[in-house]
Amino acid sequence: MNYYQTITILSEATVSPVFIRQKVWQRIHIALADNKIAKNSSAIAVAFPDYSSREPTPGHRLRLLAMKYDELIKLNITERLAGMSGYIAISPVLPVPEQNIPVSYIREHVKGRARINKDMQLKAVRWAVQTGQSLDICLAALEKSMPRTCTSLPFIRTESCSGQMSYRPFPLFIRRLVFSSSQQGEFTCYGLSHKRAVLSAVATVPHF
Repeated sequence: MNYYQTITILSEATVSPVFIRQKVWQRIHIALADNKIAKNSSAIAVAFPDYSSREPTPGHRLRLLAMKYDELIKLNITERLAGMSGYIAISPVLPVPEQNIPVSYIREHVKGRARINKDMQLKAVRWAVQTGQSLDICLAALEKSMPRTCTSLPFIRTESCSGQMSYRPFPLFIRRLVFSSSQQGEFTCYGLSHKRAVLSAVATVPHF
């Protein structure tokens, strides 16, 4: 990635910065979907310079990155975010500094406790039918390997859009990976790296 543009959510805004970030993220998602280069594939990536897994938070800055200057100019994010000028600041399109760290931001699918319990109940019923053991014995055995909910990852409440349809907002969990060297690859229409089984196939963006 050679060029970037940063959107900063102003802390002195009277509206909650989390709410503003959600709205900015939603408009970025729509902009990337409108300019996709293939199905669920974007030439423009999104980074989170203030990402922290300790708090956890994606931070109050969102950074758009592209290989070509014209790609960010064409996206025209300033126009997309018109009407939010009192709550955000948008930088001009600038060249990426030479000193940076390659990172990837990927979507992490996280099941809630209710979903985990429901899945375990269904597995226990199937296992009981197959083995003839009691449901209580099957449940007790499955509890030993019950997955934990992963709530320590930052997330942004997101509303997925498809054509003229929109769906109920959901928490989109984001994991950051750090690499020793940059890697080429593809990005989703959320601007995140496509998740791959082989890490060397995951696209990176510069962190600075």
